[in-house]
Amino acid sequence: MKKVLSFLFISVGISAFAQQQTDGILTKAWTLKSDIMTGIGKHTSLPKETQIEFLNDGTWRSSALWQNVRKGKWRLHDQKLLISFSPDDEDEFRVVSLTNDRLRLETNTITAVYKLAFETQN
Repeated sequence: MKKVLSFLFISVGISAFAQQQTDGILTKAWTLKSDIMTGIGKHTSLPKETQIEFLNDGTWRSSALWQNVRKGKWRLHDQKLLISFSPDDEDEFRVVSLTNDRLRLETNTITAVYKLAFETQN
């Protein structure tokens, strides 16, 4: 039983540390390089070179309108980036990849897949 509990505490600690490391890489300004939709539906792309900044306090801001707003809240959970566009509207994006200088996100609707690619200057 002690081994199981020790393993659980270590796993939770490693998971929390990994989450902090991911948060640290994400919290900076990102420049949109591509916004692609595949599938059926109307797609309104963000303008190329849109700047999106994720701040340490859990808020984000954008240089262009994103779903009719320029700021909101964000959080990471299980390799998903949850972005709030209003108090009642939170969209889920899968973090496909995240490095110091590249961020790739995907989200699905019933009929389409949206892919966003961002880069940053370190």
